[in-house]
Amino acid sequence: MYSSDVMTTLFPLLMALGCSEYQVVESSFVESFYQRDRGEGIDILWVVDNSATMYEEHDLLMDSADAFIGFVSNSSVDFHLGVVSTDMDDDRGQLNGSVLDVGSEDMVDTFIDQIEMQIAGSRNEKGFEAALIGSDPVSNPSFARKGADLELVVFSDEDDQSSMEVDDFLDTLQAQRPNANVKVHAVVGDPPAGCVSALAAADVGTRYLEAQAATLGRRESICTLDYGGMLARVALDVIGLDTSFALSKVPAVATIVLTVDGIVPHQRRWDGWWYDPGTNTIEFDGFAVPPPGSRIDVTYTEWVGPLQETEQEEEGAE
Repeated sequence: MYSSDVMTTLFPLLMALGCSEYQVVESSFVESFYQRDRGEGIDILWVVDNSATMYEEHDLLMDSADAFIGFVSNSSVDFHLGVVSTDMDDDRGQLNGSVLDVGSEDMVDTFIDQIEMQIAGSRNEKGFEAALIGSDPVSNPSFARKGADLELVVFSDEDDQSSMEVDDFLDTLQAQRPNANVKVHAVVGDPPAGCVSALAAADVGTRYLEAQAATLGRRESICTLDYGGMLARVALDVIGLDTSFALSKVPAVATIVLTVDGIVPHQRRWDGWWYDPGTNTIEFDGFAVPPPGSRIDVTYTEWVGPLQETEQEEEGAE
């Protein structure tokens, strides 16, 4: 989401070379974009399958937990982060440990402790039912805030076995916080028949994927070999920050000057920004992604190719 304020100045330039005439008209632009602001903050609830088949996946998640926490904790977003299991026999939607927020210390280690599987939970994974309790501002006021957006991340190697329909689950989630945005992200088995890798195996998470698609959340494979990259992508979607901004004109790349709230970030592919000519966009990566509510100003000269006319071309046209 952005607004654009374009200032155009024309600089005519006439050049003669041999019998050819060139005319290049350069247009200078300043475009301003605004990063989204999460308003009342976000509640991030991880719903983690703790059944006996999840040991390998839990280890992978713990090993790469810093990839998720690093983006969230440095995003300048007001967040609450909690973890519940899919076990509705014993855990019943209760948070596993304390609520993490912007003031928490040792966040990576605490998050790892919360997702670590000490005792195998129920084989009847009821992620929807657990999520409804964990995300409810009435049942869980220390974590859930009625005005905050809800970002639900499901991590499971099997499908949901709750008794409710997917639409009923989503309607109930939205009713808990009627004026907030609700999104479901699914790190589950791939359709149509699940997935297998050297590190993990999973049945297809059909019901979780239906909820993810209906809320425009992120879908990731639990069988991926790069958990760090996967968790970084989930984190960026969860904190809800735009990483791509489309320019209205094609720039002369060397003329681009970019600032974020008046500060010049590094121009590089990792933890910086770059121009993508294929999409005519400014792209940001990692810790260079503009924070909520920030202003991005892009100044550049429009690229215009030479216009060449010769006497022979004019005669041929006649």
